[in-house]
Amino acid sequence: MTKIEYSAGGIVYRNNGKKIQFLFILDPYGKWAFPKGHIEEGEKTVDAALREVSEETGINISDMNIITEIGATDFRFSQEGKKIHKFLKLYLIKARYDVVVKPQLAEKIKKVKWVDINKSLAFFDYENGKEALIRANDYLKTHHGI
Repeated sequence: MTKIEYSAGGIVYRNNGKKIQFLFILDPYGKWAFPKGHIEEGEKTVDAALREVSEETGINISDMNIITEIGATDFRFSQEGKKIHKFLKLYLIKARYDVVVKPQLAEKIKKVKWVDINKSLAFFDYENGKEALIRANDYLKTHHGI
């Protein structure tokens, strides 16, 4: 039997007017990923995305703004002998440029890193999320002339 799970997360970026960078976490599996996590009972997806980004990167929720929903993806994996089908909704989230990030070890996040927008696709480790990262890049280029 396959367990269904729902998560939310963010493709977080910062922009100082000259340079745009995306924020990635080094997850418990040693891969560079988006900050994300489970939606709690009764929680709105957008609120879960902000909470999870904050919990995994140390960014205060008041230092972030949701820009747009960037899309959804799903993936299957096994954990502790159980099959899981996870659905993930992602939001493009803007962080203040001077925000301080810190890996949250209690959340099993090993590192956090800002990566230049032009290097982000090669840096990101999960194939099933690259389409969302491309949409985030395209959104920023279309709406912000980047």
